[in-house]
Amino acid sequence: MVLNFSGDYKDTVIQCSLAIEIDPKAVKAWYLRGVANMKMQNFDEATKDMKQAIVLNPSDKKLRSEFDILKAEKKKHNAGQADAMKKFFAEGVYSEKELPKSVKNFEKLPAFDSENVQTYFDVEIGNEEDEKEKGRVVFEVFSKQVPKTAENFRAICTGEHGAPKHYKNIIFHN
Repeated sequence: MVLNFSGDYKDTVIQCSLAIEIDPKAVKAWYLRGVANMKMQNFDEATKDMKQAIVLNPSDKKLRSEFDILKAEKKKHNAGQADAMKKFFAEGVYSEKELPKSVKNFEKLPAFDSENVQTYFDVEIGNEEDEKEKGRVVFEVFSKQVPKTAENFRAICTGEHGAPKHYKNIIFHN
């Protein structure tokens, strides 16, 4: 079996598994399957295969040498995984960004601009048992400054995209 030299380790595992079914004492099949599993970073399976090969031929120094290489590769892989996780969490799981430093504070509302889009909420205030007060809150949406956000908000207010993308019958405070 020269399969391990081709780099097709999945096929090596399949072929060696077939050989092991035919002859469970096929040391070379256990060894080659172990090497293929190691190359695919299936370290638990590789360890089982190498141990079985050593049980079948305990005097083979090459098997023990390969088992030591396997343990070193597993240790190196685990250390790399630990470093990757450490880096991942150190940099922020969701690549958190700092909030913008520049914040505009207004002394008063900006002047009304009739070119901006307007939308509204119809609001009811009161309990089911009581008579409800009804009214309309009108919003000027700053469509010139933030056109995409303004259009999305307007569409949600009108409910034109249907459920669940609307505010109709939404309780926003109890």
